[in-house]
Amino acid sequence: MESLTIDYPHGEDRLMLRADGEAVLYYGALPQSQTVENGIFDLEQILEQLKPKLCPNTPREEWDNPNSTAGMVTIRYAGSRSEDVFLIFDQSRFAERLFSKAKRHVVE
Repeated sequence: MESLTIDYPHGEDRLMLRADGEAVLYYGALPQSQTVENGIFDLEQILEQLKPKLCPNTPREEWDNPNSTAGMVTIRYAGSRSEDVFLIFDQSRFAERLFSKAKRHVVE
């Protein structure tokens, strides 16, 4: 795995975690970003925590509850251009913990 990106809720905060320990925090569709201290997140540990929450990337009409708060998780693989995209639903507490940690460790 090369990187994991969590976009929650979709279109708002986004956190990209790279296998080399780099992390970048983005805000919505803006091109602005903030670098997070290297090594703050364990990519494999985050992926293990996310695995049971990952759902197929399906249209809203096919969701169990179309009113759910949804986000996206994108997994990119090293040495290839392939990626897997999943949905996560109603994971505000999980995402808030990640984003709060990232914001506390932003490199000024």
